[in-house]
Amino acid sequence: MATVTQIDLHLKKEERKVTNRIQPLTKSGIDAYGRIMADAYPGLKIVSETDRQGMRDRLTATFEDPSVTVYGLIENGRVLAGMILYDFTMNVRGTLVPAGGLGSLAVDLLYRKQKLAKEMVTFYLKYYRDRGVSLALLYPFRPDFYRRMGFGYGTKMNQYVFRPNGLRLPISKWSHIEYLGIDDVDRVLACHDRYAEATHGMILGSRGRVRQMLANPAIRTVGYLRQDKVLGYLAFDFESSGHFLKNDLRIRQLVRQDSAVLTELLAFVRSLADQFDWIVINTQDTAFHHLLDDPRSRASELIPSVYHQSNTQGVGLMYRAIDAKSLLGEATEIDFGPVSITLKVALEDTFMPENSRSMVVRFDHGRASQLDDGEYDAEIRMDVSDFSAMLMGAATFQQLWDYGLAYVSEGTKLKDINDLFSTPNEPICMTAF
Repeated sequence: MATVTQIDLHLKKEERKVTNRIQPLTKSGIDAYGRIMADAYPGLKIVSETDRQGMRDRLTATFEDPSVTVYGLIENGRVLAGMILYDFTMNVRGTLVPAGGLGSLAVDLLYRKQKLAKEMVTFYLKYYRDRGVSLALLYPFRPDFYRRMGFGYGTKMNQYVFRPNGLRLPISKWSHIEYLGIDDVDRVLACHDRYAEATHGMILGSRGRVRQMLANPAIRTVGYLRQDKVLGYLAFDFESSGHFLKNDLRIRQLVRQDSAVLTELLAFVRSLADQFDWIVINTQDTAFHHLLDDPRSRASELIPSVYHQSNTQGVGLMYRAIDAKSLLGEATEIDFGPVSITLKVALEDTFMPENSRSMVVRFDHGRASQLDDGEYDAEIRMDVSDFSAMLMGAATFQQLWDYGLAYVSEGTKLKDINDLFSTPNEPICMTAF
């Protein structure tokens, strides 16, 4: 594991840069932002005073976390829009790098179609770029909206629904599984971060998020313990199917250090076959169906000619390079594929013109360094959104070239370029924000 790039993300909130219109919200602005959120996302069902108080409490809790800040767009003393910015540390190709997250962007219904969302996103991208952060990520309310702003698609999420007794496991019992509770926060966080440090795309956890999960009365968490160390954990809840004896078990998070840990955690799940009809798991693991004797989903749809529906998929987390020059420089310590080649890289970025550039980059066994000029083996050109997806390993250069979304001047170098930017696995992210 490469070392973390040393950038101080956690500035005191009163020191954070502001504009005339966009600035950190104080506690007095939380109610206004909560109301905007309730109207912008009616699916959150923030209707009653109890609901509003719950939202108020969650937003107020962000003031205790130096890595999270609520920003508002304020005009004449009125909050017209809000968003939450997150300072993350993310595993990119085996290197921990700082990244900026955007969540809960919402605009007052009376001020829609006035490009306030665009103004907020522009602030977010510039805010992190100015601090030396090269990558941004978010969950889109509309993928096309953010695609036009230069964000590329990440790994799809797969929802599998299967019978618990259909799990293919070499064992039927377990000997290391125990309940975990609020006193296990530090051990669970340590387990999460060990997994994150070994997994491309994962974000280091936070004590507050782990504590919230373990304190939630609706969620049960069990862990695999060996010598008092948590080597894996499974968080789940229940969903009724319309009768108190007909229920599903929903796996909310599954983290494991190795296959032995995974096997025992799933053996525990299989033991519940007489209590639950179906197990529901959302995972970015596209090969999960190999764990099932019968991979057919509850829907049992057929896709011509004879393909049984095993899961549903969705596009979600999106990534964006906000400083391509830094990402393709030696300072980030990112390792690319073990290829030695010199490329001219030309990116188009209409949303952040300062990020549109051509640069000559030398890759020496996967380690990048930029050259002022000179000869190169090939030139590649693409949009920043596709470059971002490729950088994260969610798409390959070969795929983008096949789709006509990338250009290479020298076709004989196509395989080398594809190997250079490919990753063994697509990025995995378990952090919701």
